Amino acid sequence: MKILKFKKIIGDVFSRPLFQPLFEKVLNLSMKILNIGEGQIVETSGEETVLKVLDKISGSKEVTVFDVGAHVGEWVNLFKAHFHKKASVYSFEPSKKAYSELSKINMKGLYTENLALGEVKGRKYLSANITGESTACVSDKKNNMKLYEQIDIVTLDEYCAENKIDTIDLLKLDVEGYELKVLEGAGEMINKGKIKLIQFEFGATSSEKYSLKQFFDILSKQYQICRILKHGYYPLKRYNHYYEIMTVTNFVAIRKDIFTFL
Repeated sequence: MKILKFKKIIGDVFSRPLFQPLFEKVLNLSMKILNIGEGQIVETSGEETVLKVLDKISGSKEVTVFDVGAHVGEWVNLFKAHFHKKASVYSFEPSKKAYSELSKINMKGLYTENLALGEVKGRKYLSANITGESTACVSDKKNNMKLYEQIDIVTLDEYCAENKIDTIDLLKLDVEGYELKVLEGAGEMINKGKIKLIQFEFGATSSEKYSLKQFFDILSKQYQICRILKHGYYPLKRYNHYYEIMTVTNFVAIRKDIFTFL
């Protein structure tokens, strides 16, 4: 009761136009500390945190990593700088221009694919305002963006079956609002517990397509979903609608049996 009364008093005192600029600054600072909206730049987003988890759970074994939405290799270069064990990295990038740059990266164990991963095998459109831009998005038909190209899509389950890949240690997704479609096409691997870590982005490009709750619905039975911080990660024990903040933020889903021992 005392806490409720205190909150009411605080609300009554500060819920006035005079104090709004101050508390907007407090809100912005809090979001920065929570690493909400800080996911756009690979080098400063805290994504190396996931590589530390990968290093911890892999022991001396070779790891298998899927980099879906690789663009020109920004994340691959981060991986190269921070992970020094033996690895097979499969990087998928459907844009022909971006792929031409990605394929130039010289890294042992890197396999590049000029493909998108999605919910079904087929062909769709990749739309952008600038050729090869990192925010290009997949759609079933042409839209109001200036540029588009037809791309090939396969499901993650199909790709793994065809290439005899039994386990994925880290599935990293950065596909500009297409993440749930990729997960839909990975249903068999997820349900069989064959994917240990899933890193995904949620934010501005997601707003017209899905909610964070949908990630919880798909993953929370088998995975502990965590928000990636600059230094470490923070477990989100259960879904809360306050998490639906449409600014680019990175998350990692850690398989629960693994999370227990971290």
